[in-house]
Amino acid sequence: MNADIELMRRAAKIAGNTKCWIGIGCVIAKGGKILVETWNETLEGEEYCQKFRNHRINKGPALQHKAGPYHNNEGCIRHELKLSGGKDAEKVCSIHAEVNAIAKAARQGIVVSGATIYVTSFPCLICMRAIVAAGIKKVVYMNDFYKPHNIELFDKNGVEFKQIPENIVWK
Repeated sequence: MNADIELMRRAAKIAGNTKCWIGIGCVIAKGGKILVETWNETLEGEEYCQKFRNHRINKGPALQHKAGPYHNNEGCIRHELKLSGGKDAEKVCSIHAEVNAIAKAARQGIVVSGATIYVTSFPCLICMRAIVAAGIKKVVYMNDFYKPHNIELFDKNGVEFKQIPENIVWK
């Protein structure tokens, strides 16, 4: 099997470790060897989402079965208030998987320059900038939740990108 597909499959599997309403998995690899893997997650001390979920739960028993953020997006303030595109950034209580992976690699002294990043969704602009700054040279993504945008940033910095659709990942 193609190494890109295997590594994308791994990113898709670990996306399930998140507690956010949308799970994004990420693997950084070099020469087919996994250097680091993570997902989007809420950092310690980030309480906004938890307070919002608790508020929703306290509204009554009808919502108690949907207390977790993984149930039909219930409990995610950004989803319920239709916030996207960077609006009300203080209500973002997660670190994106790509930045999380780059930070984890830095903490562990792992060099990601020249590596490939496998992420289950096309990166947002902030993550694109982090990818370029880290020296990652290839982005492989599965879905285009963010729709490929600002691709000139990758083009001008020599970052190659390609999509492996879900139907191929899960074949």
